[in-house]
Amino acid sequence: MNMKRVVLAGGSGFIGQALAKVLLVRGYEVVVLTRSPRKRTGFSEVEWDGTHLGEWIQFLNGAEAIVNLTGRNVNCPHTPENIQEILESRVNSVRAIALSFIHVKTPPRVWVQARTGCAMKVRPPATTHWPASANFGRTLLIQRTRRRRAGRRCGLGLCSAAMVARCRF
Repeated sequence: MNMKRVVLAGGSGFIGQALAKVLLVRGYEVVVLTRSPRKRTGFSEVEWDGTHLGEWIQFLNGAEAIVNLTGRNVNCPHTPENIQEILESRVNSVRAIALSFIHVKTPPRVWVQARTGCAMKVRPPATTHWPASANFGRTLLIQRTRRRRAGRRCGLGLCSAAMVARCRF
């Protein structure tokens, strides 16, 4: 019997590891795309940089789904440099995944795109001085727009992680 495959891009973090365990229990083959692959019990880790096409695209062929959790951690000072890195890490990964679909015979049926915007809607207390955070909400809007454009350029619609409960694997 062939197991259905789910690819977790950027799945080596807290959410990705928890999702991988649940998918394994449900009988899925799990492949995690990560910058630093390690030997783990139960699932494969494959190297990817979140920007360029590479050997990782072979795991998308015939996969049931890809879940993109890639992105620089937002739990950092919101300096212009960090905000730019957060933005680029998300947009570039969407672009790489979208372009990879051109190179596989049978792309995944479902693409779930994680986002961090919900976590950043809380405003700091008025007494806290975070000069760059005032621009961060605008940056998240730009990031969402760029991610969607990157997907649309390849004729794709993206499923937000906010809708992951509705996506049936």
